Amino acid sequence: MKERPLKLLFVTCVSDRCEIELILGLKQSGIDLHLVCDPRESRQSELRAAGIPVTELHIKHRFHLPSILALRKLLKDNSFDTAYATANKGLSCTLLASTGIPIKIVAYRGTMGHLSHWDPSSRFAHLHPRVSAIVCNCRAVQRYLLGLGLPEEKLPVVYKGHRPEWYTTNSKTDLTTLGIPKNAFVVGCIANIRPVKGVDVLAQAVSKLRDLKNLHTVVVGENRHKGLTELIQELDLEDRFHLLGYRSDVREILNSCNLSVMSSVEREGVPRAIIESRFLGVPVIVSEVGGLPEIVQNDVDGLVVPPKDAQALAYAIRELYADKSKRETFCALASQYTQELVDTNTYISKMKDVLRAGY
Repeated sequence: MKERPLKLLFVTCVSDRCEIELILGLKQSGIDLHLVCDPRESRQSELRAAGIPVTELHIKHRFHLPSILALRKLLKDNSFDTAYATANKGLSCTLLASTGIPIKIVAYRGTMGHLSHWDPSSRFAHLHPRVSAIVCNCRAVQRYLLGLGLPEEKLPVVYKGHRPEWYTTNSKTDLTTLGIPKNAFVVGCIANIRPVKGVDVLAQAVSKLRDLKNLHTVVVGENRHKGLTELIQELDLEDRFHLLGYRSDVREILNSCNLSVMSSVEREGVPRAIIESRFLGVPVIVSEVGGLPEIVQNDVDGLVVPPKDAQALAYAIRELYADKSKRETFCALASQYTQELVDTNTYISKMKDVLRAGY
C-alpha cells in the first residue's frame, strides 16, 4: 500500500539559502508542503513555480493576533499532519493557533541560551508541552536542551545542508585598498560583532604577536560590541586590527585571508563563516564553544583553543603563521569532512524522517 504524503505546514520568516534548499527538497521528495513566509521573502516566485502554495504573513512578534488568526484559519481549512516552525515568533503563534487542533508541532533551535522554565515566553515556544520535537542544528544545542530536562528522543540533531559551490570563488578583494600591505599575513574574522563573538579576545591575542610585523587582522560585520574600538586603541592595534563594518564582498575578503578565526566565548552554534572558510580553502582556528568543535577536528583539519584564552589563541595563530605545510594539510582534509557533515541531500533526508516521525 502506497504511503500517504505528509501534509506539512512550514512556518518561517525570510529563509536563508539552506532553508530554501530544504523547502524545495522536501517538496521534491513527495511531501505535500504549504509555506508561510514573510512578504519580504525574495525567492517566492521560485517556490511557487515548484508547486508550493505560499501564504504571505508578516509575523511581528510571538503573540501577534492577526498572525495567530490567519494561521488558525489555515490549520482549520487544511488537514495538516505537522507544522514546522523555524523562528521563535512563528513557533509561538503556531502553537496558539493550533489550540484544540490535532497536529504535531516541530520546532528548530540553532543557538543555546535564552530559554528557561521560569520564562513565560519560553513556555509558549520551545518548552511548550505540545512541541513534539526540536530540531537541533548541532550536538551542543542538544546538550543544552537536555540540561533543561527535555528528553533526548525529542531532540534530533540535524546539521543544515550547504553546497560547496555556494561559497567557492577565485575572486579576491585587493586588501591594499583597505590599508593592508601587499605582503601581509591576514587573519580574517567574519561575525555579527557582539561580546559573545569574542573579538576582544582575538584583539588581545593579536597584541601578543607584535613580533610578527606583517600580521594583520580584518574583522567584517556590524560592530555592536561596546568598548571594542577603545580596546583596540588601548592595545595600540589601530594600524593592524581593521574593523571593516558591513561589506558586500565578504566571500572575496575571506578568500584573501591566510587564516579564519572564530573566537566565540559562548552560545555558538554552527556559524556559516566557518563552513564558508573551509569550502574556500582557508584554514581555521575556533574556540571550544558550542558546535565549533563539532565542525573542526582539532589538529586534524583546524585548531581548537579554549574560549577566552588570548594566550592560547595567540599560540595557535603563531603556529599556523609559521607552518604553511600544516595550513595546506588542514585545508585539504577540511573540505571533505565539511562536505560530509553538511551534505544537502543528507540534510533533506534527515529532516524528512524527523517530520514524518511520530514522536
